Amino acid sequence: MAVLTGGMAGNPRKEMAASFAAGLPAHSRAAGCPRLRCLASAEPTKLPWRLLMDLYLLRHAIAVDRGSPGYEDDADRPLTAEGARKMRRAARGMRRLGLTFDLILSSPYLRCRQTANIVAEALQAPDKLRFSEALAPEGNGQDLIEELNRDHSACDSILLVGHEPSLSQLAGVLISGSWQVSLVMRKGGLCKLSAEALRFGHCASLEWLLTPSQLSLLRAK
Repeated sequence: MAVLTGGMAGNPRKEMAASFAAGLPAHSRAAGCPRLRCLASAEPTKLPWRLLMDLYLLRHAIAVDRGSPGYEDDADRPLTAEGARKMRRAARGMRRLGLTFDLILSSPYLRCRQTANIVAEALQAPDKLRFSEALAPEGNGQDLIEELNRDHSACDSILLVGHEPSLSQLAGVLISGSWQVSLVMRKGGLCKLSAEALRFGHCASLEWLLTPSQLSLLRAK
């Protein structure tokens, strides 16, 4: 079941929220407007999708804690053994669901790269894997949507592997037009959105949201 919150999920970092909000129209930021109202005053960048395109958002699996000895750089934190094991189970559940992707686009941070690699291996799709700075914690949603529109217009099914709170904020923008409405995504959790034309605003519907445990259970069905 999808769970929506009135604010950002978990314990959001202000810097990441500010970076994400940098993609909002200038007049919205200046006025302190909490909602995008579907970016009515902005010219939407549309993508010529065939019928509906599927956009999947996957939060990276459990990683080594921030500040752990030997991992002072946040970008270098790897998955824990438990995190990798749970992600492999979840990836088998994704395979059982029959999910296929034209593109697997991941944050370049190690924990996301490892998560994306596990999925690509489970789905036998290593050639679909690419990386984008727009999915890094300091990236912003509008840059990401522009990149998808510009570079991946032929893709009908895309998996994005990234971080919180950026992923849930992006989902909130796409399904409601507001970055303050966000999904609650656990590490290794996956949600599916569908859209006719992708833009940074209200353009998509939420199809489902699954926890890693639910995905894991599916692998044996």
